[in-house]
Amino acid sequence: MSSTSDKIKLPPHASRTAEGLRDTGYQLPTAISDIIDNSIEAEAEEISIFFEQDFRGGLTLEIFDDGKGMSKEELLSAMRYGAERKDKKGNLGKFGLGLKTASTAFADKLTVISRKKSKDQLYTASWDLDHIRKVNDWEMTFRKSNDSEIKDFEKVLKGKGGTLVKWDKCHRIFSGELQDGLKDKKRLVNQTKKIQSHLSATFQRFLDAKDKRARNIIINLNGEAIPPWDPFVLREDKTQKAGRRKIKVEGLQGGPAELELTFYILPREEEFSSVESYQEAQVKPANQGIYVYRENRLIHGPDWLGLLSRDTHYQLCRVEMSFDHRLDEAFQVDIKKSQIILNQALDAEIQEFLRPRVREGNALSRQGERSGIKKTSEEAHKVSNKNIETKAKEVTQPEIIESSQTKNTATIENAKGKVHLKISVTASNDKNAVYVKPADSIVDGLLWRPTIISENIGVEINRNHPYYQKVYVPNLSKGVTIQGMDSLLWGLSVSELNCVEESTKRIFEDLRYDVSKKLRILTENLPDPS
Repeated sequence: MSSTSDKIKLPPHASRTAEGLRDTGYQLPTAISDIIDNSIEAEAEEISIFFEQDFRGGLTLEIFDDGKGMSKEELLSAMRYGAERKDKKGNLGKFGLGLKTASTAFADKLTVISRKKSKDQLYTASWDLDHIRKVNDWEMTFRKSNDSEIKDFEKVLKGKGGTLVKWDKCHRIFSGELQDGLKDKKRLVNQTKKIQSHLSATFQRFLDAKDKRARNIIINLNGEAIPPWDPFVLREDKTQKAGRRKIKVEGLQGGPAELELTFYILPREEEFSSVESYQEAQVKPANQGIYVYRENRLIHGPDWLGLLSRDTHYQLCRVEMSFDHRLDEAFQVDIKKSQIILNQALDAEIQEFLRPRVREGNALSRQGERSGIKKTSEEAHKVSNKNIETKAKEVTQPEIIESSQTKNTATIENAKGKVHLKISVTASNDKNAVYVKPADSIVDGLLWRPTIISENIGVEINRNHPYYQKVYVPNLSKGVTIQGMDSLLWGLSVSELNCVEESTKRIFEDLRYDVSKKLRILTENLPDPS
């Protein structure tokens, strides 16, 4: 017995599908970037974005470009969900969904107005989700542009060909109800800053006239040109190019393709040419990692793509990863062109490239960190010195009979009698008395030891002991906490010299060694200072 089957056309439910396609995970700056991709493909030289709010709180976004524009037929095709694939394979677009999904992710109404040449008829096409919900069909409006639309188009493009993409009824840009005017204004300003920052990085190669890898364009936001943001800070002489590698990827439908990696180590803060340059570089843990470029456009990052974990000491490390459309298949690039998934073979090769260079960046970061800690700690302990000086005369201390800075020896007299000691003896250039002195190291890895500083009984504290790094350093800005810890160690040092005698010198040395060792163990699992 044979069975037959019928072929049935089963178009998707228009309203529910349109709603579903809105929730593809776009952030506003990412959505705007997808629109700009289309403008770049249209060979635009200048793109102008206007993000505005009217007195009733309604938001409107307009993106003008002076690119090739579209004929009536091309505009209809562009407005189709899943527009036909373009002949040029290197386009920034990918699935023919970006214009619609990016726009309706935030706006209930998408309007596109376009013409190819200045003398051509302007046409207007609109998707209105309210209308789709009402009729439950893929029904859009299409017409010759009216006077109001022509006026809107001409205010920027003034007799040129090109395209205007407009979002109305932008109910999903800000979550929640409209607030009072001042708060809404603040939200608009903050969101505009995020857009500017994102576009500055995403299209850096296009915006930077000195970067010859991509065609130069201008992007304006609310009348101001967006500058390029170079994450690799190539303007600074101290930026290091720590390595470069090209990886050939085989087994692709379009034939083999290359992935290019360049590892940069940024200068430490004190090595930047100016404070302004350091601030512009945005050196912070969140900006470390791999910046992924597809067809010269930043599509992902910065992060380590799951190959490494973020670490405060990797913050000087930034990696440029570049590829073209042929590797979309290998990386499983998604509709937003923002997801990158590496296969196992690439994982291993990229990790092998990264690890030695990350160690180099880590060492440089820690070197700068130690330099910064040293400077900060000098200031922090000055407060302790002033505090101890006010009370030092009230504290029982041994008398210093003689001391030698060249031999690091001293003879003191306490209640037990005279004792000859092997002890650190230093002079201070500080006009005020010094009782607490941080040191880069102390023999045997001790945390502290008694010392004589310009004929005062003092304490030397090891800046590189884990207790100092994990307990002192996070509190260097907290004066009372530092004074408390310094007073404790100074008090222990004075007490040791008050009680020591020839027969107990070794006992006190062993005690300091044992306590320092135990504190090293106890602080092992405490977090590193950030």
